[in-house]
Amino acid sequence: MDIGSLIEVEPNPDIPEIRPGDAVRVKFKGGGGRRDRAQVFEGTMIVVRRSGVGTNFTVRQVFHGVG
Repeated sequence: MDIGSLIEVEPNPDIPEIRPGDAVRVKFKGGGGRRDRAQVFEGTMIVVRRSGVGTNFTVRQVFHGVG
């Protein structure tokens, strides 16, 4: 059963359309141990897998000019 069939989901108009090749800034919670902290990195969008509510994407991180 798909969760999209159980509830009505409206797209957020404030989120722009993303495509492979776009430069993006990603913020996520990471770290480990007892404390989690927000980390931000910039990278290039490689793949976007669209499946309605559960859309996934893959970003290649670029750090000091090396990907």
